[in-house]
Amino acid sequence: MSCVTTEPDTLDFGYPRHPEMWMDDGNLVLIADNRVTFRVHRSVVTRKSTVFNDMFSFPQPPDAPQSPGCVVIHLPDSPEDLFYFLDAIYDARKYCFSMEKKPTWPAVKALLLLGEKYDAEDLLEEAMLCLRRHYPKDIEEWDKLRKDYGSFIIGENDVLPIEIANLSRLLHLPEFHLSALYDCCRLPTGTLAHSALRGEASEQRARLDEDDVAACLAARKGLTDVLAANVEDLFEVTPCDIYDEFFCPTPHRCVPATQDVQYHHEKAQTDAIVADAGCSALEPLDARIASTFGAACERCVGFYQKRYAESRQELRNRLAKYIAVPPY
Repeated sequence: MSCVTTEPDTLDFGYPRHPEMWMDDGNLVLIADNRVTFRVHRSVVTRKSTVFNDMFSFPQPPDAPQSPGCVVIHLPDSPEDLFYFLDAIYDARKYCFSMEKKPTWPAVKALLLLGEKYDAEDLLEEAMLCLRRHYPKDIEEWDKLRKDYGSFIIGENDVLPIEIANLSRLLHLPEFHLSALYDCCRLPTGTLAHSALRGEASEQRARLDEDDVAACLAARKGLTDVLAANVEDLFEVTPCDIYDEFFCPTPHRCVPATQDVQYHHEKAQTDAIVADAGCSALEPLDARIASTFGAACERCVGFYQKRYAESRQELRNRLAKYIAVPPY
């Protein structure tokens, strides 16, 4: 990071100016990766970033130019990341995300990466909040998010978990690293072991860290085994085995139906469910459960769906037991 002072009328560095982040009355020029220039206000940037504030907190030398000018700083950051970072500083409301206004991964990545690097606490916290919403710890929230919205952060299905895992590793964020690796476990083996293409028109590929690839490949069997155990557990009991006074509107139909499934269950049925679900041990099997216990009433089917949700919540709480996040 280098810093010089120049007069306003000499602001031509041979790089294109960013059209959305060039303030004519700005007094701070940032050059991103020797590719794009940004002209902003020093007072605005330093108010949000302690790193930039500290940079200008030292007394200027006696021979420093006294005439109005611009401080020029060269930064190694990509122009895309720096744009999101500066845009969030100037227009914070745009970056208060919600289910109705979901963020894109490039925006979250930039706020996470540069928020950490330049100690912009508000921006970093918003990025962390996005990751918490994308990977909720409560299994009911997990199910609702995936059922109603698919995901919180907008990104390419194959690329997104890889890039979240890579950035979480870089910034030492084990909570999100672990959740992203769970999603990576569900990727096709070729994508997991090699890379995912970033968009049809791009030649860039997202590659998962080699240690994380090994962790995912090793975790797949454990996730499949716990999925099989949780499915098998569904066939061990009926609602009456758990509750002395379980309310069922049609016991004459449901008791025989649930007992029939319990008594005539074969391992082949569990194997078929596991084969369909693969490593998706945290995903709900509501449709499959409803089909299996189809002769029972909605309340009894809900009993099995709730029971399976409880086993998935336990798995969510103990996910690190099955996916060993490699040391940083």
